[in-house]
Amino acid sequence: MMVDVVEAKKEKVIGMCICSECPSWIICGETGGFCAVGKSVCVSVEKGCICDSCPVHKKMVLKGGYFCIKGANKSLLSVKKPVKKVVVKRVVKAVKSKKAIKKAVKKIKKPVKKKSRR
Repeated sequence: MMVDVVEAKKEKVIGMCICSECPSWIICGETGGFCAVGKSVCVSVEKGCICDSCPVHKKMVLKGGYFCIKGANKSLLSVKKPVKKVVVKRVVKAVKSKKAIKKAVKKIKKPVKKKSRR
C-alpha cells in the first residue's frame, strides 16, 4: 500500500513538472520530475536550473535545485510519522526533568476510551 502512495505522488509530480523546459535538460526518454524520481541518468552538467519556478517546487515548498543531478528531495515522498511519536519528541525537547518526561509519556500512551453508541 505504501508503494502505491509513493507511486501516486510521483505521477502527480511528473504531471506538474517543467523539467523539459530547463537548460540542463537532455532529451533521452526520461519523464522529468527529478525532485521526486531521483537523479537523471542523462543530465550531468549544470547548464542552468529552473526548479525554483516549477509548480511542484512552490507547492511543496522545496529548497534547492538541480534535483536532476543531486537527486530527489526525500521529504517530498516521505510518509508522515504517527502523531504519538511526534508528540513524544516535542514533549522530550520541551521538558528537562526526567520525571516530567515520564509523566507526559504515560499520558500519551493511555488508551482512548471509545463512547458506546446507543
